[in-house]
Amino acid sequence: MKILLTIGVGDVGKYLLTYCLQSTHTTEVICLTRKPSGFKHAKLTEYVLTDFEDYLRHLEIFKSLSAVLHCMGPPEGTIRNLEKVLVHDTVTFAEIVAKYSPGTTFCFLSRARIDRTEKSHHEYLNYLGRAENNLTALPLKFYSIRPEVIFPTMRRDEFTFKRMVFYIFFWIYYLLLRYFMGVTNSVKTTELAYAIFNVGLFGADREILNTDDIIAYSNRPS
Repeated sequence: MKILLTIGVGDVGKYLLTYCLQSTHTTEVICLTRKPSGFKHAKLTEYVLTDFEDYLRHLEIFKSLSAVLHCMGPPEGTIRNLEKVLVHDTVTFAEIVAKYSPGTTFCFLSRARIDRTEKSHHEYLNYLGRAENNLTALPLKFYSIRPEVIFPTMRRDEFTFKRMVFYIFFWIYYLLLRYFMGVTNSVKTTELAYAIFNVGLFGADREILNTDDIIAYSNRPS
């Protein structure tokens, strides 16, 4: 299987790339990323994009795709061009996929509580809803992956002072969400990455996967 993966700088993309490279089901893995992943593998072809639209210089990579795992969110500090990044860039990218590999699976890492009616008080959720409305209209097998809270996972060799500080602040953030906003659903980064991998390669029985679905699909054998 030929997999096209887009990742940012977070842990989800790192774990997802690991699973793709380790899988016996994949024969070619193409990774679009903002920063070098540091991975070296015979299956892997990596493109570091200064600007996301730089992929337009490499249209040949979109041919004969088995699945696209689109996990690259907005770059840090993106505020003014949020609509362009979340809607225009995402939809244009998917249109290229549909043009060169019609019918392929397209997994989109979205967010919980997005609004496809585009009537939310939060423009971020409206933009994601508008993006999904456009994606569902394309000739693709579309899946929306919607985690509520993504809980960081750290291996023993990843414990550094910087990451420990982040981990402590995340716990504070999570407790505030849980006890003051009623948000109780969370998914580990490893679970989220594994669920995206499984749905991308083997499909799912529904288009929208919320936290409980994500956990269920993360436990399925690949």
